[in-house]
Amino acid sequence: MAVKTAVNKPYSEEPRISAHDMVESLAQEGFRPELDDDGDIKFKWEGRVYYLRFDDNDPTFIRLCAINIAPQLEVFEQAYRYCNAVNTDIKVAKAFCVDRQSKPIVWVTAECRYQHTTEFAIHLLDLLSGVRAGVNHFREVLEAADGLPEPAAELPSSILLN
Repeated sequence: MAVKTAVNKPYSEEPRISAHDMVESLAQEGFRPELDDDGDIKFKWEGRVYYLRFDDNDPTFIRLCAINIAPQLEVFEQAYRYCNAVNTDIKVAKAFCVDRQSKPIVWVTAECRYQHTTEFAIHLLDLLSGVRAGVNHFREVLEAADGLPEPAAELPSSILLN
């Protein structure tokens, strides 16, 4: 049975997205991707660090992430409220809050499914723009509501991602 893509074109082979292919694709686009020990890909775009995360149980799933976008936040209720504003107002982006060491860590992501790396590469800049819009909106809402407190120390990515 052929797998169908979002545009209903059948593929004669199984879905094929791999971290190695993604690193290669990002490098071809001018990024400097790094593959970490967990299989996540880290790269910078317009001064911000982004991660590509994969799901071992779903070879078509990719999550593009901006992580810990408001390290100064200490109150979970505020983080949830600002995330909700992003989810309500911004297309593509999904904002959520995770608990790391009793501190709210805000992620803004774009989650997508592609059959092949080339499909993802075509949409990369659109996805990055969507996540960036989510990050910017989160910060606008935060600033309008509470003002931006002094930045807190960044937690290491090993704590943020796992």
